[in-house]
Amino acid sequence: MPELCRFLGIVIQMYFNDHMPPHFHAIYNDLEGVFELSTFEMLEGNLPARVKGLVVEWATLHKQDLLDNWNSLTNTGEYKKIDPLVKTMLHVTDAKYIGDYKISVEFNDGCRFVADFESVVKSDHRPIVQQLADIDTFKDFTLQAHTIRWPNGVDFAPEFIKSLR
Repeated sequence: MPELCRFLGIVIQMYFNDHMPPHFHAIYNDLEGVFELSTFEMLEGNLPARVKGLVVEWATLHKQDLLDNWNSLTNTGEYKKIDPLVKTMLHVTDAKYIGDYKISVEFNDGCRFVADFESVVKSDHRPIVQQLADIDTFKDFTLQAHTIRWPNGVDFAPEFIKSLR
């Protein structure tokens, strides 16, 4: 499947001679969404809301390029790469567990500090966030989509993390 674009960990692809309606695939880690070309409605899949929003923003900017590629792939099997979503977004570039509910965080703007998540974990009463109260669960994070993400699906916007300074 041709890769049309890649940005922020999201890969955009289209199949040759694929079924109707015209659509494209957005892959993020092990998740995938199928987006209809005229409305950008996600027809299938399960992408995090943040990723889905970035895909729709990108697709809106490149609708004609996507339609041209759909027609070209259908008729000749040829395609053209499409520019990525270029946006100056704040994102986490490094994160290391320090102890308790503290994570040393570095951002793409050069800011680095130790973020203390204790008040967040203890004051947010949503069950999914409460799972982070277990310190072993809290320590088990990774960097995904330019922020800190836990295996249970919890992530925080980089702007929110930066507000913990």
